[in-house]
Amino acid sequence: MPVTGRRGVTLIELLVAMVMAAILGSLVLTATATVTGVLRGRVERVGAEVAARAIWGVIRFDWSAFGSDSVSGPDLGGLSATTADYRAARGLVAVCRLVPDTIVLATQRLGRWAGRRPVPGRDSLLLYAAGDSAASIDAWIPIPLLAGPVPTGCPSGEPGDRFVTQIDSQTIARRRLGSQALGRVVEFMQARSYGAGTLWQFGLEGLSAGASVQPVASNLAGPSGLSIVGWGCDGLAGPLALLCGADVAIRVITKRDLGLGAGHAGVAVDSLGVAVRFENRP
Repeated sequence: MPVTGRRGVTLIELLVAMVMAAILGSLVLTATATVTGVLRGRVERVGAEVAARAIWGVIRFDWSAFGSDSVSGPDLGGLSATTADYRAARGLVAVCRLVPDTIVLATQRLGRWAGRRPVPGRDSLLLYAAGDSAASIDAWIPIPLLAGPVPTGCPSGEPGDRFVTQIDSQTIARRRLGSQALGRVVEFMQARSYGAGTLWQFGLEGLSAGASVQPVASNLAGPSGLSIVGWGCDGLAGPLALLCGADVAIRVITKRDLGLGAGHAGVAVDSLGVAVRFENRP
């Protein structure tokens, strides 16, 4: 018996359905591209902000401890608009033996104040000379580290690290350096911006060891992405040895050509202006 009342899909209906599906697909793709662009822009902006805060974190950690005295001079050795040469603090150590060619550090004392073991050729020591009842010195005496460390023992029997140094006996006597002195481990560093074209970075370079520059952040907005201005205790510019702080301006961008390719969000610029005070200045 033939079936009646049913018919197939006409060509026009099929074409209409295909057109509607194409329109809907186009709208979905456009919305997806828009959302992706917005999210990518936000991620780039967050990345730029993280870069600016990473730069500030390094500067605040290394520079806030800057000081100066009449023997070792200032920790800040050089300053320009985009570079700073300085002695970076790497920890405190306790001396348990000191002779003209050898210094022994007590490894179990002040351990929580030392970020790592001293490295000869990379680090130096500043030994504190407080003086005695007859005269006050109150200064830090530079002591080189030439070789080591070699595990050894302190006169008290506690474990220690022995380093080869070079300091004459007259200096030890004149500066009243005893075998129970306190020492600062320092590393000579340079912080600077560097780059070419549209790729500028902020990095640190160890000067005493001749190491290559280590990048910290790569989002600087060109040669003017970092600006440093030192100021004296009266708030005005002054000689390097009398500086009490610095104003630091950091400008970063969100553009990353290598990672995003064509069609990425436009370039956005963010900035961070901060001041760091050298806490060990008078």
